[in-house]
Amino acid sequence: MDQTDTAVWQEVCRLLENPQRLEQEYRQRLHPQQQPNEHEGMLAQLSKLRRGIARLIDSYADGLIDKQEFDPRVTRLRERMQHLEEQVQRLKEESKVEYAGH
Repeated sequence: MDQTDTAVWQEVCRLLENPQRLEQEYRQRLHPQQQPNEHEGMLAQLSKLRRGIARLIDSYADGLIDKQEFDPRVTRLRERMQHLEEQVQRLKEESKVEYAGH
C-alpha cells in the first residue's frame, strides 16, 4: 500500500510540475475524439496548402505555368487556407471558453 501511495503521489507531483499535461488530459476527456485529432488534422491541411502555394509560385517563377493558370489556382488555395485558419481559430476560442468555464 505504501508503494502505491508513493507512486500515485509522485505522478501527482509530476502533473503539478507540468500543467500543460494536465490541461491536455482534461481537454481529451472533454472531447475524446474531436479536439486533438480535428485540430491536428486542420494544421496538417494548412501545412499542405502552404506547400502547395509554394510549389505553385515556384512553377510560375520557373515558367512552367502561365499567369492565366497561376492566378485562379493560387486564389483557390489561399481561400481554402483562409477558411481553415478561421476554423483553427474558432477551435482555439472554443477551447479557451471551455477551459475558462470549468
